[in-house]
Amino acid sequence: MARERVQVQGLGGAVPGISPTIQRAGQYSVQVQRAGRNKLMDLADALGEVNPLLQQYTRVADIEAEQFEEELAGKSPEEVQAMLKQTEGELDKQVRRGGMGWLTSPLNQKRKLKAIGQASSRLLMEEVYNRLESPQAGDEDLSTREIIAQVQQNFVGNNEALTNSVFAQEGLQQAVNPQILPLVRQYDAQKNRIAKGDTAFGTTSVLYELAKDGSNLGDYTSLESDSMLEAWDNLSAFSAAEQRDIFGKVLENLAKNGMEEKADSLLLWGSKNLKLGASKITELEYDGYSTMIDRTAATAESLEEKERADRVEVKAAEFRVAYNEIQRTGQGTYNGQEFTDLVSLQQVAKKLLSLMMTLWVKRIYKQR
Repeated sequence: MARERVQVQGLGGAVPGISPTIQRAGQYSVQVQRAGRNKLMDLADALGEVNPLLQQYTRVADIEAEQFEEELAGKSPEEVQAMLKQTEGELDKQVRRGGMGWLTSPLNQKRKLKAIGQASSRLLMEEVYNRLESPQAGDEDLSTREIIAQVQQNFVGNNEALTNSVFAQEGLQQAVNPQILPLVRQYDAQKNRIAKGDTAFGTTSVLYELAKDGSNLGDYTSLESDSMLEAWDNLSAFSAAEQRDIFGKVLENLAKNGMEEKADSLLLWGSKNLKLGASKITELEYDGYSTMIDRTAATAESLEEKERADRVEVKAAEFRVAYNEIQRTGQGTYNGQEFTDLVSLQQVAKKLLSLMMTLWVKRIYKQR
C-alpha cells in the first residue's frame, strides 16, 4: 500500500523535519518530510511523552502497509488487524478527551482522505451511467464490469486528489461497490437479452425465407437443408423451451401470411432433422404445431376475407355517391376519375370490382 502524506496543524517550526505549506482557503499547516525513518515515527518522537500512542499507531500501521516488519514477522494478519483496531480506539479516545488535535491524529487524516473519495463517488457513477447508456466503439466486446473499470480508471487518473491518495481511492471504492454489483447484473442481463434476440431473429429469418421459397412437401435441396441446420445450430445454447418457441414462431408466421402448406412442409422437415434440446420433435409436439398452423391459417383467411369485403364495400359506397352526384349535378367522381354519365360509371365500377376479385384469387393461389 502506498504511503500517505500526513499534515499536522499548529506545530510551527518546533518540530525538526517539517516545512510549512499553504492549504485551500489560505489555511496554514505543516508537512512532515521523510528523513531516513518513517515520517509518522519522526512526528511521534517529536511529540515525545505527550502522545506515545502516535508512535504505537505508526508502528502497527506500517506493519499493515509493508506486510509485517521484522519484529512482528511471526504474527498473523488477523493479529495485526486486531492490534491496529485497538490502537485506533485509543487514538480516538485521546482526540475526544482533547489530548490531541483532530487532524493531529493520523487516523483522522486517513478518514479525511477516504471521505474525499467517498464524496466523489456520485460523479463517478454519473460517468458510469452515461457510458453504459451511450456506449463507445468496442464496448460491445466488453463486459459491463470491464466498461465500469475503464471509466473508473480514467476518472481516478483525471482527479489529482484521487490519483495521489490510496486512502481516497479506497473510500471511493467502498462507496461505489454496493452500486456496481446490481448495475453489472442489470446491464449484463440486458446485453444477454439483446444478443439472444439477435441470434434468434437471424435463425428465424433463415428458416422463414428458405421455407417460403422451398418445396411444399418438406423435401428441400441438400443446400437448403444444410443452410437451415447451420442456422439452427446457432440456437445450441438456448433451452429446449426457447427453441420450441422459436420454431413455432416461424411456423406461425408462415401460416399467418397465407402459406399454410409451406408451414406444414417446414414442420415435416423439422420433425426429421431438428432437435429441441437433446430430443427430436415428439409426436405430441408435432400435433401441437400442426393444430396451431391450421388455427392460424384459418384466422388469417378469415381476416383476409373481411378485409376484402370491407374494400368492396368502400368501393360500392363510393359508386353510390358518384351515381347520386351525376343524377343531381351531372358530374361525379369514382376511383379518382370524373364521370358525366351513369353508363360509363357503371362499366368502370364493374371492371374494378372484377379486378379486385381476380387479384385476391391470384394472391391466395400464389401464397399456396
